[in-house]
Amino acid sequence: MNRLSQETGLALVVTNDSHYLRRDDARAHEILLCIQTGKMMNDPNRMRWNTPDFYLKTRDEMMELFGELEDAVDRTWEIAQRCNVTLEQIKEPFPKFDVPEQHTTTLISNMSPGRGSRSAGRDSKRCAPRAY
Repeated sequence: MNRLSQETGLALVVTNDSHYLRRDDARAHEILLCIQTGKMMNDPNRMRWNTPDFYLKTRDEMMELFGELEDAVDRTWEIAQRCNVTLEQIKEPFPKFDVPEQHTTTLISNMSPGRGSRSAGRDSKRCAPRAY
């Protein structure tokens, strides 16, 4: 890409594929992928990334990856400074569901394993933290 930039005179910019904010969010993202795709964490064929590095990196982290292209790292920041985005916090981000009269919202939290719980009979080890 650097050679192409030099040959064409087009400015080079470095980017990072970001799916979550912090590296520590990798596990939560992995679980979200399972929910979205209807898979289980113990499914060897489920969608997964082979690294926890799909987070928003700091300039220092980007310099570790692209240190020889400091101008391109700086150019990325310059482009970001031109963006004017305001994100407002959503008061109630979760949907509201009507609970039928014969049920309460505490029904699920009162279930014990093996008595109708979604986790009944499943391998509890499948959600154990995975080291990268």
